[in-house]
Amino acid sequence: MEVILVILVILVILTALYLFYGKEKKETIIWFHRPSCPHCVKMQGEWNKFIKQANIDLQDVEIKDVNIEKDPVTAEKFHINSVPHIIKIKSCGKQIVYDGDRTAKTLMEFAKNA
Repeated sequence: MEVILVILVILVILTALYLFYGKEKKETIIWFHRPSCPHCVKMQGEWNKFIKQANIDLQDVEIKDVNIEKDPVTAEKFHINSVPHIIKIKSCGKQIVYDGDRTAKTLMEFAKNA
């Protein structure tokens, strides 16, 4: 009986360690935009193409879309002063600002290589 209890305790501890340390954090790419911004409206089609491709090629990257008019708190949290604005948050927490062409191709290069 004691052996079974010890085994159960060990399994619980190992499971907790795996859940805490064993899962790799995802990287995240966030596009901050505003519907009334002409540059954002122009970029929307390329962003949509990027998302479609990213869903196929980048299973380990989470893609987020933040309308700063609907979610000013998130924009403020990341100190967003202008749009369109794209950042990549690495699994270690480092933030990288995108400063490339507004095309699906260059966004994908950024997502894979930054």
